[in-house]
Amino acid sequence: MQTKKPESLSHVTKTVARRLQHGQAPYLELQLSCYQAGYNLLGCPLIVHWPRFQSPLMKPDWLGWRVRCLLLLQTRREIAVTTHYQRSCNLIRRRATYPCLHDVNNLIFAQFEVFLTALIRQRLVQRTPTGVILLKKIPWFSDTSVKLKEITKQEGK
Repeated sequence: MQTKKPESLSHVTKTVARRLQHGQAPYLELQLSCYQAGYNLLGCPLIVHWPRFQSPLMKPDWLGWRVRCLLLLQTRREIAVTTHYQRSCNLIRRRATYPCLHDVNNLIFAQFEVFLTALIRQRLVQRTPTGVILLKKIPWFSDTSVKLKEITKQEGK
């Protein structure tokens, strides 16, 4: 099995910008969701990019489902994990099908938990008996240049 070094965050950010410029539908839809919440996709928080490893299962829309998870959390402040997870499953299935997998839900749940754990470790959300609650507003970058400066700082560590 070959492993591939993850692309730098700078590269990912520039790729998203190019895809938006070229009018690729999934990115335009995601940008619209961000606009409706008062954000710009290119300014999405760095937590969206962590952890860097992505399961092939998530490849079709890893950025989209993470951004939509954050948007949902930021509009509701508290959400049942089952609701949040179900919405994640629906987002992922909307972009790809997995005919050889009998139960894709367990694999999606594992990826969902990895992202949720990253949010908890950053003290952005907290688990409650029934779900998760947003502890503080997750800051978005005002523009791509500000985000790229922060990425350069982070990658330089």
